[in-house]
Amino acid sequence: MTINPKVRLKLLDIADDFWDTCGINWTKIKGIHLTGSICNFNWSKFSDIDLHLVVDFSDISDRKDFVQEYFNSKKNEWNDEHNNLKIYKFPVELYVEDINAKTESSAIFNLETNAWIKAPLPDDIHSIKLDKYEIKEKSANLMTKIDNYCDLFDDSNNVDELKKLYSKTLKLSKKIKAMRKFGLKRNGESDPYNIVVKCMRRMGYLDKLYELSNNIYNKMNSMS
Repeated sequence: MTINPKVRLKLLDIADDFWDTCGINWTKIKGIHLTGSICNFNWSKFSDIDLHLVVDFSDISDRKDFVQEYFNSKKNEWNDEHNNLKIYKFPVELYVEDINAKTESSAIFNLETNAWIKAPLPDDIHSIKLDKYEIKEKSANLMTKIDNYCDLFDDSNNVDELKKLYSKTLKLSKKIKAMRKFGLKRNGESDPYNIVVKCMRRMGYLDKLYELSNNIYNKMNSMS
């Protein structure tokens, strides 16, 4: 089981383009990996293409926490600017991880060597497998996106920018609702997608998104 050659090369190009924006040219990428449900048997139309760049953080600084924070800000900026970037309708999400990080995904594909690091198991099709890593990453990505939208709202008074942001919040809200509906239909309450939505609700992010949409609407339609 291998990846479409054109898709593989395109993802490698995207990874290189993202790395160029990071402005760190004194160290090289150690690996470019595909992870998550998109390379597993439990993929769905709601899956993202999780593109992970593996880097030796110690080559950059001894303060790995600062390095991770820097890369998180760069990937958030990239993902927000390229939120319409898709490969066959699947959104591409970038992430940078330390070479010593323990990735617990149930499937990992090395795009550079065109080989599996950890191949998915066919038996997973026949049972509900809760991939804690995927649930955590999916939840974090969605919550980070909401936080970014909140920051953009606070910094903007331009009506056109607010309209675009309002459209993004409605689109994200629709996606979250569709994810939960799909998950409940697929495996009931224990489906990973339903658990992701539950995590977001517990952390207050569904309310945060709802309030943000209302605040954007009020701001762009108010007159004084």
